[in-house]
Amino acid sequence: MSSAPHLRSGWRRSADWALRLTAILTACTAAWIAWTKPTAVNGWLFMDLGTSEATAEWVEKIAAVLLVISAASLIRSTSFLACALITLWMLSLAGARTLQGGEEFSELALASNALRYSAPPALWLLHLKRDRLATLLMRLALASTFAAHGYEALQQHPQFVDLVIPAARQYLGLQLTESEVRGILILIGVVDLAVAVGILLRRSRWILAYMAGWGFITLLSRPLSWGWERWPEAAIRCAHAGVPLALLFYWRACTHLQNKD
Repeated sequence: MSSAPHLRSGWRRSADWALRLTAILTACTAAWIAWTKPTAVNGWLFMDLGTSEATAEWVEKIAAVLLVISAASLIRSTSFLACALITLWMLSLAGARTLQGGEEFSELALASNALRYSAPPALWLLHLKRDRLATLLMRLALASTFAAHGYEALQQHPQFVDLVIPAARQYLGLQLTESEVRGILILIGVVDLAVAVGILLRRSRWILAYMAGWGFITLLSRPLSWGWERWPEAAIRCAHAGVPLALLFYWRACTHLQNKD
């Protein structure tokens, strides 16, 4: 008797859990950030809309509690409300950054943060067996995030320069000059744009493996370069590795189904 059905089921469950853990970690990290320091939503409410500082803080506290409850509910079941609340908060953060401005490339926040607010609805769609929509959403979010980051790299984002120089010195023993780092960023930008296009045109597990690996490297670069007290900046980017892994697992499941046929 063929083991393909069992393997397909196993890979599909792996895809589900990759998205589930991504949504849970994203929610918990976002809750920690909202509870401990002002967010972009706070700034937008207080500075742009003119609400009181106390009201803006209460919005963040309520959001933090709801995010923790949502994360806890996803451990045992796939709740539409939990997925919707996490997505709504992550969208609000990206939208507030875009509307408020004042940061480098803040106008790209909705595009660069697409993976963060797309993981929960992708999980819900997989739960409903709407696999085609779930995988399409993941591919679009991956393309959006990598295209935005590729553009930022080509434009020599100052934060990227500040990440590469200390990381290369401390962990690789390389004393890179700023001009050398800018050359590396151009290469990174070209590759990011290439894989963003590639994931839309091809069902390539190699592209997904690269995206997952690069996503893990970029999230880990924050605490490695700036200290482990900056762990929230890494954890909030878990979707950069989690979503491509989930799609990789799902396509692996499809491969097993095709082999069975």
